[in-house]
Amino acid sequence: MSNNLLVLPNEHTKEDQMIWRAAIRRGWKTLRFDPNKPEKIEGYDMVRYYGNVLNKKRIEKYLPIRFPTISPTILSELDISWTGRTIKSMKYSELENPLSENRFIKCVDEKWIPAAVYPKGLDHRVEWKGMQPDDLIYVQTPIEFINEMRCFVVDREVVTASWYRKDKVFCPEFVMLGDTRMDAMVPRAYTYNLTRVMREFHSPLPNGVVLDWGQDDWGNWTLIEANEVWASGLYDNDPEKVLDTIIASQDNEPKTLP
Repeated sequence: MSNNLLVLPNEHTKEDQMIWRAAIRRGWKTLRFDPNKPEKIEGYDMVRYYGNVLNKKRIEKYLPIRFPTISPTILSELDISWTGRTIKSMKYSELENPLSENRFIKCVDEKWIPAAVYPKGLDHRVEWKGMQPDDLIYVQTPIEFINEMRCFVVDREVVTASWYRKDKVFCPEFVMLGDTRMDAMVPRAYTYNLTRVMREFHSPLPNGVVLDWGQDDWGNWTLIEANEVWASGLYDNDPEKVLDTIIASQDNEPKTLP
């Protein structure tokens, strides 16, 4: 029996159940942590967390874990050759009102509004409730992706990948990496574009990270976004490999707990 512990939110979801099963198969102990009834966590060789941002904020002080972070402005720091579009990060208070052009807008932290293309002329001060002046947002030139793929990455190598849109249609589908029997588009995307980009990507990232990629009409693959593993959906990725990525994304950190 392993002496490792996987901590999960008190509320069950389909995806955290998949990670729970992967941990159980390895002999891990699991804990559905209730912040209203906090438990002391100690004596484990390894403790890891999978859940959501809001729950993590509520229980992080109880977890003997260090969470390496992704820069909240990472996309705006990258050259357009990586992203295929102009991206700016700013405080919500700095966003023009009304919008002068169609803009793709995404919250960096708390998702007060859906990530979407918002139309020219939008009076967002009226339309958007809950946004605070200091909330960070990405403001991007809209780009249309034909295909989109989610990759779980350990030490800059893709360990599992899944389509989540093909031909603009949401259809999670596991990608068998390196399988030459697949549609020719997949090996090209993985072996040439994705692997090359992983190895050349110099911005600081955790050892375990989720990178989403999009393919445009011309066949170019560019980075959509980088996400923390512990809060990322699986789509049709291999839960065992996702657990490996969760392990790599966090470190043990002894704490003087409340």
